[in-house]
Amino acid sequence: MATTRLLTKTQLKAERLKPAPGQQPAARYWQGMGWVYQYDASLAVAMRPYRASTPAQAAALAAGRRLVGTLACAGCGQRIERFALNGAGNCYDCLNRIYAEEQRRYWLAICRDAAHLLSLNPLFVDTETSGLGENAEIIEVAVLEPDGTVLLEALVKPVDDVPPQATAVHGLANVDLVDAPAWPDIAALLTELVHGRVLIAHNASFDMRMFEQSSRRHGLATPAADRWACTMEMLTHANDGRWPRLSLAMSMAGVDGPASVIGRPHRAAYDAECCRRIILALASAMPKD
Repeated sequence: MATTRLLTKTQLKAERLKPAPGQQPAARYWQGMGWVYQYDASLAVAMRPYRASTPAQAAALAAGRRLVGTLACAGCGQRIERFALNGAGNCYDCLNRIYAEEQRRYWLAICRDAAHLLSLNPLFVDTETSGLGENAEIIEVAVLEPDGTVLLEALVKPVDDVPPQATAVHGLANVDLVDAPAWPDIAALLTELVHGRVLIAHNASFDMRMFEQSSRRHGLATPAADRWACTMEMLTHANDGRWPRLSLAMSMAGVDGPASVIGRPHRAAYDAECCRRIILALASAMPKD
């Protein structure tokens, strides 16, 4: 008697066979997680012979294989390796374009703000102090007009001695301030100068606090401006969210230090002039459309 050869579909396929239409399994056996069905090989029919791919099919298959492991960039649509995309699905080129566009918008907003401030006929202010803490006092102050005219440049005699660490910054020591006027005299001048004016400073919150602290120390009202604006805060977004020091802010605005002004960095008139130049440069870069 002839022996029936039983094969699974996988075994049939290996011999280029397949169950005939309507052919039912001849046997089955349990293999761990399910039944495996077997078919009588003598009843199976031949599969179609292999055909070589057409050039178009071969090209399409090769193109598909090249896409394995890639994704389309959300920005430009170019397919690249998935690991070269950021979390939002953008490639490096698109990220650079997005960053450049953000910087362009930041600068446009900065220049617009600077032009608006300049239209308000502001004053430019800087102070040098005996320190940074809550007991620090103003020991020098300067106020400039938009055209560079110095309205006030004065040393101020403090109540307490100037500590050496403050002198190391601005160079002003107690001996320099012995004959200087006290804050009440300077505050009276400032009250008249800044009334109704916009004041611009680099790190304006610090200078504003020093105005308040020095006045409170003498029981005086703080010289009141219309409002304060700050070049340091204006340029923070363009500096990747970090507060730029005055020298960096000048570099960002494309301006040089004021060689024509007597003094040096960390003196009131010099730093106020730097602040003025920053605003003028930014305002002049505002598109005229």
